Amino acid sequence: MTTKRQQQTSLAFFKFKLALTAEIHTAHYCWTAFEYSSRWWKEQLKTANYGLTTDFPGDSGRPFSSIAVSPTTFIGARREQSEAAVRGNAIINIHTAFETYLSDTTQRAVFLKPMLIKDSGLQIEAGELARVIDTGNVRRYLADLVAEKYLYNKSHKEMVQWIDRQFKCGIENGEKTLFTSWKHWSDIRNALIHAGREVSQQLVSIWPERFGTRKPSPKLDNCDVVSCHTTAYRLAAAMDRQIVRVAVGDQDASLLARELFVRHGITDSGELSRIVDHALSARYSKSKVEHSLALQRRTTADPCKEFDFTDEMLQPTVEVVEPSP
Repeated sequence: MTTKRQQQTSLAFFKFKLALTAEIHTAHYCWTAFEYSSRWWKEQLKTANYGLTTDFPGDSGRPFSSIAVSPTTFIGARREQSEAAVRGNAIINIHTAFETYLSDTTQRAVFLKPMLIKDSGLQIEAGELARVIDTGNVRRYLADLVAEKYLYNKSHKEMVQWIDRQFKCGIENGEKTLFTSWKHWSDIRNALIHAGREVSQQLVSIWPERFGTRKPSPKLDNCDVVSCHTTAYRLAAAMDRQIVRVAVGDQDASLLARELFVRHGITDSGELSRIVDHALSARYSKSKVEHSLALQRRTTADPCKEFDFTDEMLQPTVEVVEPSP
């Protein structure tokens, strides 16, 4: 039985996956820590009466003494409040990671293929363009300008729709369920931000099909965080497939090989080919790697500041949490 090979992805998507993984791991660590501490305190209270958590021998210092709380409160109401906060923070941070991906992938696409935005209606002052031509990188300037004009201070719906139209990703037509789900999660994220993480009464109005049956007071649960994570991943993956096809191609694979050479001095083309394939699912052959290194040696370009995560690519145990099929 053969395993279906994943589609080639971009560096922006790999960076996004690392950010998503960090968020879901943080939530998981908190959930399991709450559960373990509750089990432990329940056992301790069977044999002794502790008025405060700091009364347990050896626990009078930090972090235990930072807040005076009884064990029953710690594993009761306080735990429920903390779990709710973790869920809210996770959903907000997943949105931040997704928003960063939208910006990163747009800037990278425009940098590589400026003609992709020829019909965008973007107007540039001649004086500003002359300044950039004289002193800076025109591609970089254009990429930053597009992101600032069309993505910054926009809703996620507006951002996805603009990228969808400009790069012909087919999201609104081909991925209606994902797109609709993400609009719901974005509304929930906005409610969390503006309601101090308390959104119980708003959930039903935002998404009645999902939260209308949760009685008596609808609340987010751990499965909601996983669902938000999965939706963000799959929506970004659907967009990334098209952006790789129309703009990125092998450019990110080449850039990654060059970055690993510059930052870490890796010259073995076989090793670089394996790392690139692991990160981007790109069949970037040794001969292509050698061509990229030759280009780097000729141009002696500095490392690209956007990709400060190459160290993680070299870790054999690095895990990227991906949704189940």
